[in-house]
Amino acid sequence: MFAAGADDHLTKPFHAEELVARVHALLRPRQVAQVTSVGPLSVSPPSGGATTKAMKWACPKRNLTS
Repeated sequence: MFAAGADDHLTKPFHAEELVARVHALLRPRQVAQVTSVGPLSVSPPSGGATTKAMKWACPKRNLTS
């Protein structure tokens, strides 16, 4: 399940308060590194783009945050 992209898991039975708290935690803004580089690729969430020496890509910020 987590390998498919899940962020969290609740087992049954669960309390509604716990579900609400987890949803709030997932919706809370996360701190994102200014620039992350791997080899020749640099990704900059604040500017909304990715670059290599030869190319630039514009990416929606929602695609650059975890």
